[in-house]
Amino acid sequence: MANTLPDFPFCCAALQRPVLSPDGKTLAVIAPDERIHLIDLSEAAKGRRFINGIKIPKSARSFLRTCTILRWSPETIISTGDDAAEVQSATTSECDFGQSWLLLSDGKRLIALSTDIRTPGMMSAVDNEAGAKSNILADYGLGGQLGKLSLVEFVFNHRHALVMFEFGSVAAVLSLTKPQRNDIPHIKFSDTRSLAKSPDSRYFALLRRDKAQDRVTVFELGDNNQMTYKSFECNTSDAQDLTWCPNGQPLLAVMDSPTYGVKVSFMTAQGHTLRQLEINSSAFHWDLNLALSPQVDGIGLTYWRWVRAYRHNDVLTLQTLANGQKQVLVQYQSSNNIGTRMRMKLIHPDLIEGSKTFVWLESSTDMFSTFLRQTGTFEVAHTPSGTDLISQPRSASHSQLPSQELDQVDLIEVDSTHTLVATCLRSSPRTLFLWNLQNTSHPHTVLVFAHSIRQVQFHPSLPHVLIVLTSSRLPRLYAWYQQTLPPASGLVPIDATSTDFWGCWLPDCIADNGSSDRCPFLFASSTAFEAGYLSGDEGRVVFKSILRPSPLSGDVSLDAEGDESTTEIIETPSRPSRQKPVEGEHVAAKKKAHFDVPPNPRTDWVDDPLHAQAGYAYAW
Repeated sequence: MANTLPDFPFCCAALQRPVLSPDGKTLAVIAPDERIHLIDLSEAAKGRRFINGIKIPKSARSFLRTCTILRWSPETIISTGDDAAEVQSATTSECDFGQSWLLLSDGKRLIALSTDIRTPGMMSAVDNEAGAKSNILADYGLGGQLGKLSLVEFVFNHRHALVMFEFGSVAAVLSLTKPQRNDIPHIKFSDTRSLAKSPDSRYFALLRRDKAQDRVTVFELGDNNQMTYKSFECNTSDAQDLTWCPNGQPLLAVMDSPTYGVKVSFMTAQGHTLRQLEINSSAFHWDLNLALSPQVDGIGLTYWRWVRAYRHNDVLTLQTLANGQKQVLVQYQSSNNIGTRMRMKLIHPDLIEGSKTFVWLESSTDMFSTFLRQTGTFEVAHTPSGTDLISQPRSASHSQLPSQELDQVDLIEVDSTHTLVATCLRSSPRTLFLWNLQNTSHPHTVLVFAHSIRQVQFHPSLPHVLIVLTSSRLPRLYAWYQQTLPPASGLVPIDATSTDFWGCWLPDCIADNGSSDRCPFLFASSTAFEAGYLSGDEGRVVFKSILRPSPLSGDVSLDAEGDESTTEIIETPSRPSRQKPVEGEHVAAKKKAHFDVPPNPRTDWVDDPLHAQAGYAYAW
């Protein structure tokens, strides 16, 4: 079978935004040919390209064009013996029991598919699926009495799905192995704010409101495949968010509405309250002026996020919080101790002094983007716009007045070493604040973009490399990787029919072949996707695809006319050249990268060993 990918744009086109698998290695794509393609990105990063096509009857393919929801099962399940036979016999599937499943929905119909990816191979270019077994495992018609589905998630591994509806306060747990449905009444929100799942997917919890009282209900699947639950009241006035401990402990956190001040309550999965862990207004009382001010409605907790501190650490977790006075707190919590340890605290200023902070203002055209440094003192701009705001995060409150929302922090991202923090205010959606742990009295850098900021992504292992996506209609990436210089920018060669661009690093797809450990980056929209390596060259971001590599060894980017071109190879100690210059050519004309950037004693980390690594930030 041929080991070549279909030509672009076939292999990089989609009917909706592709979805990455939980292990971060496989991309599920609903393709224009009305099939589902599974692209193994980890193999693509190694130069081996695999695409699988999920078998779907032609009669059901038109359903794919109307799908708005696509979900992966939470983990790879390997069933053997009697367990596999029991599950297989209870489904309507005609294929072998797959190792991972997909859920698809158009809002009224729900289909579960087996991906059956145990023996990946290249997908045939010819549609020879006549007589092939279908991968459909379950097919539910849910009607429209309560409106369309607003949430679809796997629970209890592969065997059940939780659904919520846009109208009404009822959720339902559907069995994907037999015709069974369990309704759950009094759901408070019909979206992710009401749902918390344990990392191993053995349990899930729902936030409910019954008889004017917030309640948390924890569900478990017993040994007899019967669902059991335990329900208890939570000490909140108007709960806004429910979170399961990210390291897997049976511990839940409930955030109260900012209208009632700062309050995050913690309880076990059995309903026991842990008051020692409770977060209240005293957590933000490091500024005496703010601490002495009277309590005002709407200045409570407006941002809450609880994640693992490090990818492979099951003990330490990281909490990021912000209140209505534009204060931000970053702190550790360990499963071995009761209490927290503060990592960083900061307050967003009303005035920015260019003499203390690097301030870069973007001036952009369709094909070029430049940043000019501002050295004066200026007020942080208030530019609220209903169409130019950052997407509201899951942790943001929905019970505030518009005037109160403008003062809240919309985005907080922390780098891999927890020494840099990027923040954005709702009142200034185009302004990104970058803070250094060593001095939080003022921002280290302020970046003012031409469009509102949509997404911020720190590199998973290089702490000073930051990728920014904005609401620009062009597929443009910004990379900030030198502390005293403005961001570089570049266009990704991708279809721009849809402009809802989104991206993420792929740390689980690092090739780790001994000579290079660069981390690929996934860039996608509702109509297209790309994956490849990013690097910096002479003030621009350069993209090298791993899905459709160039015939030459250079990186793929866009020139001023927007056509695909190939840059020359940049020789660095971490990325040696694989091509030698042809004898007789002018070697002096070859592009060179300059990596000897002396640290600035006022703004940079002089003792940072990363500064001594030549070119660490130029090939990511």
